[in-house]
Amino acid sequence: MICFNIPLYIVAAFLVLTLVVGLYFSRKKTTFQEYAVGNKQFATATLVATVLATAFGGGSLVREVQATHELGAWWITLSLLEVLGLWTISRLALRMGPFMGHLSMAETLGSIYGKYPRIIAAVVGICTSVVIITGQITVMSKAISICISLVNPFVIPTLATLLLIFYSTFGGIRAITFTDVLQFLTFSVIIPLLAWFMFVKVGKPVAEIVPILQGHTKFQFSNVFHFNTQLASMILLLLSLVAFYITPLYIQRLYMASSPVQAQKVFSYASVFQFVIISFITLIGLFIFVDAPDLPKEAVWSYLITHIPTFFKGFVSISLLAMAMSTADSCLNSCAVMVSHDILESMQRETKAADTHQLKIARWTTLVVGLLSMLLAFRCQDLLELMYWGLDCAVPIIVAPFILAIFGFRGTSCTALIGMATGVFTILSWNKWIQPATEMDGSFLAAVANGLAMMAAHYLLKQPEGAGWVGPDHQFKQIQQENARKRAERKETIKNSWANRKATLTKLVPSDRTLRLTGLYIITTAILRYWFIKPDRICCAIYQVLVGALFTSSKTFFSKVTPAWFISLGWLIGLAIYLPFNLIWGWFHSINPIFTACLSLTHCAVILWVLPLYLAIGVVAIALLGSIYPIATGFPFPVLSSLFPLFIAALLLFAIIICLKVKIRSYTSQILYLKDQEKVRETQKLKASLYDSAMVPAAVGKTKGYGSILAQVIRKIEDSISFLDGSTPLYKQDFQSIINKFYDWVDYFNRREKAKEHALLQPTKISLNKLMRKVELALSQEVTNPPRLLMEKIRGPNKEPCDYIICDINQVTYLLAQAVLQVGKLESAPVVRIQLHPTTLQFKQVDPIDSSNHISIIFQATALVISQATTETLPKVKDRYSDEIDAIGPQSKQSASSFIDLQQETISSIVAAHYGYLEAPVHQQPPTMLLVLPNDITEILSKITAKLPIDCLTLETSVTPKEQADSMMALMQFHDYVCKSSYNKDPIDLKTISGLLLLLRQHFGFKRHASGQLFYVRAVGIAELVVEWVFHSPKVIYAALLYELVRHTCLPLSYVKEHYNLGVYAFVLNVVSIDKRQALDHPSLLYVQNRLKEAIKEEHIQLSVLFIKLAERLYDLRHAAGYIHLTEVHHMAQETLAIDVQLAHTYLDPEIGNALEKAAKEALEVCKQTAKDQDLNRPLAQPISSE
Repeated sequence: MICFNIPLYIVAAFLVLTLVVGLYFSRKKTTFQEYAVGNKQFATATLVATVLATAFGGGSLVREVQATHELGAWWITLSLLEVLGLWTISRLALRMGPFMGHLSMAETLGSIYGKYPRIIAAVVGICTSVVIITGQITVMSKAISICISLVNPFVIPTLATLLLIFYSTFGGIRAITFTDVLQFLTFSVIIPLLAWFMFVKVGKPVAEIVPILQGHTKFQFSNVFHFNTQLASMILLLLSLVAFYITPLYIQRLYMASSPVQAQKVFSYASVFQFVIISFITLIGLFIFVDAPDLPKEAVWSYLITHIPTFFKGFVSISLLAMAMSTADSCLNSCAVMVSHDILESMQRETKAADTHQLKIARWTTLVVGLLSMLLAFRCQDLLELMYWGLDCAVPIIVAPFILAIFGFRGTSCTALIGMATGVFTILSWNKWIQPATEMDGSFLAAVANGLAMMAAHYLLKQPEGAGWVGPDHQFKQIQQENARKRAERKETIKNSWANRKATLTKLVPSDRTLRLTGLYIITTAILRYWFIKPDRICCAIYQVLVGALFTSSKTFFSKVTPAWFISLGWLIGLAIYLPFNLIWGWFHSINPIFTACLSLTHCAVILWVLPLYLAIGVVAIALLGSIYPIATGFPFPVLSSLFPLFIAALLLFAIIICLKVKIRSYTSQILYLKDQEKVRETQKLKASLYDSAMVPAAVGKTKGYGSILAQVIRKIEDSISFLDGSTPLYKQDFQSIINKFYDWVDYFNRREKAKEHALLQPTKISLNKLMRKVELALSQEVTNPPRLLMEKIRGPNKEPCDYIICDINQVTYLLAQAVLQVGKLESAPVVRIQLHPTTLQFKQVDPIDSSNHISIIFQATALVISQATTETLPKVKDRYSDEIDAIGPQSKQSASSFIDLQQETISSIVAAHYGYLEAPVHQQPPTMLLVLPNDITEILSKITAKLPIDCLTLETSVTPKEQADSMMALMQFHDYVCKSSYNKDPIDLKTISGLLLLLRQHFGFKRHASGQLFYVRAVGIAELVVEWVFHSPKVIYAALLYELVRHTCLPLSYVKEHYNLGVYAFVLNVVSIDKRQALDHPSLLYVQNRLKEAIKEEHIQLSVLFIKLAERLYDLRHAAGYIHLTEVHHMAQETLAIDVQLAHTYLDPEIGNALEKAAKEALEVCKQTAKDQDLNRPLAQPISSE
């Protein structure tokens, strides 16, 4: 009676639940794209479920069970290899980046071949879907017949068909997807249970079942691969089934993925689960054959239904319904999309149909196709015949053009139509003349003929421009590069781990707690095994207790005498070898199977939890495979039946542990990344503090007046305000004086911080592939779904980009990660392209030994053009980039912005620290960025910040604390003196003077000139003389200070040109170009009227050069006593009297000539007096000889 029919209630409950789920996910208003493929934000697991629900139609279960019973090993092989269909799509998915925005397979064919092939593909897809839906309705009628016998068996299938039409019509792909998830979970649970029930019905252990099957010829695999018509038939049918997966139904599922990578994962995972489910279905057929080998094919399914528990018939029925409905609703949606999107758009010429209009047509299409299929199901109920109809309809016509399009073929409509017509003609001819005689399926051969005809038409007929083959798209190339980088990283990691075995083992050393718990676990299991199971095996128990005791006490007693790597090795041997061996040995000598199973379960759980996951999974898999033989051969059927719940619990526990370990590893990698970043920052801070200590020497002693620059600055400021109290008025000039001191020294420290950017670099050599891999890892930690990197090497006119770079790896990795995020964030670009161009960086420099011509230093560099992969307009890369950055840091040329882009500032500072070049237009859309980095930063650091020439220094004499303090005071006094000498008409820039003094102090340090004077004290002294002579010409004063830096420290001339005006640059360039004194007597000086006054007023370059050169000579003569080599002083004095004095009297002020003459004569006197002193001291050092 119906009122007591429990299976019927189960079916009714399932149908109601399906309707509720479909209606719930149909509530959201959708556009047509969301109706067709969703919002492309489905989880990978959801897509795997819907692909598998679509792949397993209702006929799969019935047909597979019957065919396995009848055809044996031949059909088993064919079924298991059918997973190649989904696997093939997973391989093709990586090449489908250009088509991921499409809604159907027909649209893809239309985008390549034109309108008419698109319409044909849509019609073929609709016909194939109708055939598939017809088969599913037939299966639904069989499913209902399991529960109840009705006069008209199509009543309930009709209701079920109307139900799926209802939620498919109004819910679209979203409702279909989540009902597919419910239906997949339903049949994926019921099918293994059904296999178990049939195994229980057989009542024989595996050890008896296998010989029974081997005793029948059709289950002997050796007979399958004999070359005969049966093997050829199997191969052709297999190829047709694999090709059938490349049809609109599955391609639409592929287009639901967010990217080719997710699509590849979805179909790869689905192929694995498909293999598992097919294996269970195959076991059902095998168990039925063992129990009833003589059943005819038609009675196999009836036998299965009659030999399962009554209550389970309802579950088998809903399993068939779930498989049938999940495939049918997917076909309905596919038909709706092809009619309302492909056929409708192909018929419209200009305007695109509105979403509401397309949705209305799609819903009517769903209703019409569903009803048409239901009517066809009343006429044809042969599932095998329906399968062949589907193969012959889809495979010969649309598979070949689609595969060619994926691999880059771009043909015309004529080419595609010729191929399709060839495929149709081939399959019709095959079915009429060949198939009746051979019983071989010819759909795959027809598809091959289709492809060959297309190639022949393409190469034999005249083709328009643009037809032919195109290369892989950027997404496919990016995936290939990323996989290659990962493989290289794994190989290098394995190689380094093996080369540094002890270090690798040391990293795996467990904590004291883990070791003790492992030891206690081994001791506990030994006691339990001895106490409850094997009381006669005392030796094994004692041995196991000793092993546990060794683990427990290894770090406590042996850590000082045993290296850490040895402890780690012993621990790994214990977990990876001892526990699996103990597990397998326990099954061979088991007395209590339940206890042994529980112990094996805990062994595997401990291994999975404690060992690294990549090692633990392999160890557990080997242990379980090794246990299969003793379990299958050593226990009777009732024992195996009792172990089944433990087997299910073990799978669940293992899955939970693996998921937890994956989550923990993800969080651990994030924590380690943050710790590494913090460690890098701490290292930078430590190095910065050491740099500050080196730049600002500590005070020696506590005598007042001596100490560091900072101490003196603070003391001076304190002195300025020490006289103030509550009743003392603060005058404006006092306040301004204090403000000026703070302003000057704030500027000083700001510029010194910029100098740190270069000094704190930690250059390391790294290949560009490894650098990109580091950037990928950094991006994965920065954002959830990071952009993927596509690296392209662009060959220059004469060279390839360098394969490596020497840089600060941490800084450049962070630089590129931020640049990629800045370029990819606005459009959420899935792929960001980094083009590598060979280029050079040019720095202008003067030779330290007064070369008459300046030289340019060229450094090899790499230009990185960062853009979205679809961007076509890219910045043009130059062959050479001139130096615009100095050793201190770039000066901003951009106008003040209304906001501060910290990300852009960080990128700019890192590029500047590497002496690079940055071009990043702020408002350009789509965003692009050009970075130029030197290939070897150490080469620039060694040349552009060259030390003072050795022959110009006197390093033997140390610098006393008093001399340090006096030199600092000399700088400050010069600063104050210049400030007082400034005029309003042409004022001296105080910030420029402060910056120049910083440059002198930083670049010269405490190095000495040959005269014995500190270099920066000497430079300030020369500039002070220039101030006296040309007191209202700031450019000449700047040039006087810069001249010493350019001449003795190789400061680039480009720095002077960039940071000062062209007048200062011209002065410095001419000063350093003068080598011979006669060159100062320039003919242009003869035409200067009112020489001194007019020259200063007009800033005559040659006179300015003369001022600086003569000031340098006067200063050196006044400090002649400090020279070690008197011949040099004598030469200077003679040259001054012969040339310099005459130049000063001719072109400058006679007072300057008199000062030079006086200083030269005094220098000659110093030489004479020093020579006399040396003559007097010489006899004292030598014995007097007697005649």
